[in-house]
Amino acid sequence: MQRDMDARPEFVRLCDAATGRISWQEYQRETVQKGFITGMLLHIVEQADILCTTPSLSCDLPYRTWKRHARGIAVDEAGNISRPDLYSAWGNTLLPCLLSSDEKQLRPHVTTVYDPDPNNAINRFAQDGLVSPLEFFTASGWPIYRLCVQLRMARGLFDTCHRELYSDLPFTYGMGSNLSLHSIGVQLETYMTRRFPGLAPSSVGTLSEVFVHCKGTTCEIDLMTGAKKNPDQVDNALDFLSDFVRTTGADASRLAIITPYRANVKLIAERRKAAAARYALLSAMRPAETVDSSQSCEADVVVAILGTTEAVGPGFTNDDHRFNVMLSRQKSGLIIFGDINVGTGTRVVGEVGAEHYAKGKMMHKVLRSLHYQRRVVTLPPRRGT
Repeated sequence: MQRDMDARPEFVRLCDAATGRISWQEYQRETVQKGFITGMLLHIVEQADILCTTPSLSCDLPYRTWKRHARGIAVDEAGNISRPDLYSAWGNTLLPCLLSSDEKQLRPHVTTVYDPDPNNAINRFAQDGLVSPLEFFTASGWPIYRLCVQLRMARGLFDTCHRELYSDLPFTYGMGSNLSLHSIGVQLETYMTRRFPGLAPSSVGTLSEVFVHCKGTTCEIDLMTGAKKNPDQVDNALDFLSDFVRTTGADASRLAIITPYRANVKLIAERRKAAAARYALLSAMRPAETVDSSQSCEADVVVAILGTTEAVGPGFTNDDHRFNVMLSRQKSGLIIFGDINVGTGTRVVGEVGAEHYAKGKMMHKVLRSLHYQRRVVTLPPRRGT
């Protein structure tokens, strides 16, 4: 296929641009016609041994034709898609099927789980819709290979998730978890203990998450959508990261912010743009993401902004699956900004405004544990200062 392309005169300029013989600016003066590019890409699809696509795209041309001849499928994030999505890719011929995911992280997205009409639930099959292919086939007795070695996080950073959700599975930290390979996490720990003298240090040879209790913050709720944002928690987090980079010289591209609500993500982007000079040291940091969009987007140091307060309740971060994701995106360090008392609430308002009541679960246990371990620090109110 490479020799065929090299021999075709219509692709000469494209090959020259790809190999660096001409610059991209030179190529743009006279580009290869779109029809030739489309034909080349279709040819690549036809010749591919493995094709990566979404369940939806696999049903459309040109991928649908390729799928008819596939000899098996592999599905990543199989705990986060619906069973109909799987079946649309798998078909009805029982091809060999490999599913990969974690059933204790994000579940299939069902927006009407708690939405009622005057007399009944709008979606009477919502609970069934929450059952992913991974959960379904696990319960059906499919063989499971479980990874029992933590390969990504620094030693100690997976302890909380293991204690709360995976205690039935033995696990060990791999060689990649040694602190000598997580220097930015060690920098963060040193910075935190110097800035907050009352903070208990992590155990020797380990790192642990820290909760930053932001006093006096207000959670603003959109009355139409139920979306939440917390300006003071956002400002505290951005100021913290900027000072951390200034003090330690850490690379800002290794930092990331995640938060449950899209409104908070938008607010973070607005703050960074409006105060570009103030947060110039964070220019290399990627845009903030929601918990749901942060899958497979890990970072060395993660700052999680809860956005909620005791007054409004924990919101849908009270969901164990979502909170588990929030606590497991980091490699070397995790700092959580929020209200330490938020986990005691029971009123939960979903992302689209649906309201229900739930027990304080993983969130309450984790925040209480961090308090007992003296891994909680407090920032004073910002209002009026």
